[in-house]
Amino acid sequence: LKLHPCVEVIGGKMSVTKKYRGSMEKVVGDYVRERLTGGGIDTRRIFLVDTCRTPGLREAAKAALEADGRFQEIIESKAGCTIFSLRPDTLGIIFLRK
Repeated sequence: LKLHPCVEVIGGKMSVTKKYRGSMEKVVGDYVRERLTGGGIDTRRIFLVDTCRTPGLREAAKAALEADGRFQEIIESKAGCTIFSLRPDTLGIIFLRK
């Protein structure tokens, strides 16, 4: 089915908030654009964390962040073992709100 869940931390609890469909390359771009909608985002820096093994996924996420053009700094990092245990090719973006 090519379903890819979006897990968010809300009120200190992790839950699935959306399920994306399609190839991972398409889903990555959709995910980044949707996470950045709405106002009040602190544009000084954003973190891109991942457990990507598939070539091109991290690069697709970074390209979507760069295309957004609002962020002064994009910091890339590998996710820790807890996040990695969810599944391979997991990625996320972390940012502050004003």
